[in-house]
Amino acid sequence: GGVAMVESLLKEKTVLHDRVNQLEEIVSQNATRQSMYQQRNLLLNELKVSQEQILQDEIQLGQKDQTVSMLEDDLHTLRDTYKEERQRFTTIVEEKEVQIDLLQCEVA
Repeated sequence: GGVAMVESLLKEKTVLHDRVNQLEEIVSQNATRQSMYQQRNLLLNELKVSQEQILQDEIQLGQKDQTVSMLEDDLHTLRDTYKEERQRFTTIVEEKEVQIDLLQCEVA
């Protein structure tokens, strides 16, 4: 009976060892899975931050575009004003030249 009991205990011991090994394998797989989830969450957060940054950049770019187009409008206005002023000045100069010609005729 003693031999049979020892054999039975040895069998049980083997079964328990196998069970422990299985459990350790499961624990290790879970740890791996957990770290993968953590990595995934980190990456998702980074992605979210990147998307927010892109949105901010696009908003800033839009504002800069507005500024540029306002400056272009100002430039066109200044050019028009310059043309008008030059035309006015040219007209004044021509009138003065006519007056000078007339005066010279009178003096002569």
